[in-house]
Amino acid sequence: MPTLTIDQQIQALIASFKVKAADGLTFDEFLQLLDEFTATTMDIVAVLSVPGEEKKAMVLAAVGTLFDTLVPAITLPLPFYLAWLAPILRPILRYVVVAVASALIEQLYTAKFKP
Repeated sequence: MPTLTIDQQIQALIASFKVKAADGLTFDEFLQLLDEFTATTMDIVAVLSVPGEEKKAMVLAAVGTLFDTLVPAITLPLPFYLAWLAPILRPILRYVVVAVASALIEQLYTAKFKP
C-alpha cells in the first residue's frame, strides 16, 4: 500500500471535512471543525524535519485552503437585510480565521509538545 505524502494527507483531510460540511455549517460549527482540523494537521506535519515556523506555515496554508473549500457551506450570522455584505466580509473573515488558527497552533503546541 503506497504511503501518502503530507500534501495528499492534508488534501484527504480537507475532503473529509468537506463531507462533514455538506449540509451546511453555522459559524460555531466551523470553529469546532477548525479546532479539530488544526490539531490533526499539526500531527500530520509534526513528522517533518523542518523548522517549526515552516510547519506552522504549512498548517496555516492548509487552514486557508479549508476555509476556501468550506466558504459556500458557512452560514454567516447576518440579518437578512445585511446578507449582501457576505461577499465583502468573507475575505476579512478568512484573514481572521487564519489569525485565530495561528494562535491556536501556539496553544496546541505548548499543550502537546512542550513539557
